[in-house]
Amino acid sequence: MLSEHRDKHAALRFLRRLLDRAGQKPLRMTTDKHPAYTKAIRWIVGRKVIHRHNQYLNNRMEQDHRHIKQRYYPVLGFGRFESASRFCTAFDEVRNYLIVNGSGDKRITSNSYSWPSIAIELNRLPRSNTYVARVLSVHSFTIVVPKEAEMKVLVTGSSGLIGSMLINALSDTFEMSALDVRNSDNALDVPTLIADGSDFDSLSKALEGVDAVVHLAANAPVETPWPDVLKNNISSTHNVYEAARQNGVKRVVFASSNHAVGNFEMDEPYSRIRVGDYEGLTPGGFTRIDHLVPIRPDSDYGVSKAFGEATGRYYNEHFGLEVACLRIGTVNAKNSPAGSVRALATWLSHRDLTQLVSQCLTQPLGFEIFYGVSDNTWRFWDTDHAKKTIGYAPQDNGEDYR
Repeated sequence: MLSEHRDKHAALRFLRRLLDRAGQKPLRMTTDKHPAYTKAIRWIVGRKVIHRHNQYLNNRMEQDHRHIKQRYYPVLGFGRFESASRFCTAFDEVRNYLIVNGSGDKRITSNSYSWPSIAIELNRLPRSNTYVARVLSVHSFTIVVPKEAEMKVLVTGSSGLIGSMLINALSDTFEMSALDVRNSDNALDVPTLIADGSDFDSLSKALEGVDAVVHLAANAPVETPWPDVLKNNISSTHNVYEAARQNGVKRVVFASSNHAVGNFEMDEPYSRIRVGDYEGLTPGGFTRIDHLVPIRPDSDYGVSKAFGEATGRYYNEHFGLEVACLRIGTVNAKNSPAGSVRALATWLSHRDLTQLVSQCLTQPLGFEIFYGVSDNTWRFWDTDHAKKTIGYAPQDNGEDYR
C-alpha cells in the first residue's frame, strides 16, 4: 500500500475502502511486514481472516514497485501522495516497455541509461507520459529488467523449406516445437510430434501449453488435386484454429498465399510486370494489391488459402483469437529470385520472412492480412500495411539479382 504516512490510520482507510468496494470480507490476506497492517486487519476485517506476511508473494503493489531501488525512498521527495503515485505509474510504464523491448537480465541505472534514451523509449510507447519525463530527469533510479520468459511456438509443417528455416532462425528467440508427418532433415532438433494435421486429437495434443502457432502444413503445389486440398489444406487448417481455441492458444500465424488473390495477375499492369514488360511503367507508380482487395483465387490451392483467411477472421471475431495471415510470395531453397522474371517482383528472402513472422508473433494485432514480399523494386503487392501495423522492415530487393 502506498500512502502519505504508511501508518495505522492510512492502513485503516485503505481497508475500509477495500471492503466497501468488495462488499465482503476476504478469507486470506497477504501483506508485507509493516506492523500497521496487522492491527488494521484485526480491527477492520476481524481475527478470522488468514493473514500472511510475505514481502512480494501475492502482493501486487510490492511486486510492481520492487524494481525501484529501496522502493519507497524515491517517493519521499514528493510533496503529495498523488505525485508519488503518478511517478510510480509512469515509472512502471517505462520499465514494462524496456522489459518487452530490451535485453533480459540487465540492470539499468540513471547513470548507465541516459535520460535522452528514456525520452526516446517514451516516444515509442502507446501513450507518451510527459510527467515521467520531468521526474526521471531529476531522480536517481535503478530498473532491473528481468529476462522475459520465452514464448512457446509450435510450427506445423516443420519439415518443409519454410518450416525448417524458421525453426533454425527463431530458436534463439522462442521455445520452438514442431508437428509434421515426418522429421525435418534440415531443422534443429526441437520437440516434434509426428502426426497428420487432419487428426484433430493428435493436433490438439501438440497445442497443449503453446502460446502461438505458425501454421505452414499444407499441400503447396498450385496443381494439388481437390481431395488433397480438402484434407490437407482445408480440414487441417480448421483443426488448427479449433484446437488453438480449445487449448487457449493466443495467436495463429497462418501461411496464406499470394494465390488467394492470384487472378489479379491477369490484369494490367501486373500481367506485364510478371513477364518483365515494364514499358511506360515506373516502380511504385501503380496501385499495388493490398489487404483490402476482394478474394480472387487462381486455383483450388488458392481457394484453400482464402478459406484459411476467412476462418481466421471468424475465430478472431467470435473467440478473440489473434490471427495474422501471410500472403507469402516466392520463397525458394536457393534464397534468390535469379532465373525468374516474375520472382524479381514476388521474391521473399529468408531473412525478410523470418522478420515478418517474428513481428507477427510479438507485436499487437487482432486479425490482419499481410503480404510476404521483400522490398523488391517491381513488387506489385503492398507492404505498407505490414510496416505500419507490426513494424515489418524488409531488407532485400530482387532487383539486386537481375
